Amino acid sequence: MLKINLDKTNGIATLEPVGTLSKEDFGKVAGVIDPYIENTGDV
Repeated sequence: MLKINLDKTNGIATLEPVGTLSKEDFGKVAGVIDPYIENTGDV
């Protein structure tokens, strides 16, 4: 599992791995971060 914290005010993403990571974990990260990048231009 991968805990995702996106601080939109400061444009900082923090990822915290918990246990074994899976391909789906990275898909979830993209689902959170990609829309933010599309709206703001960067992270």
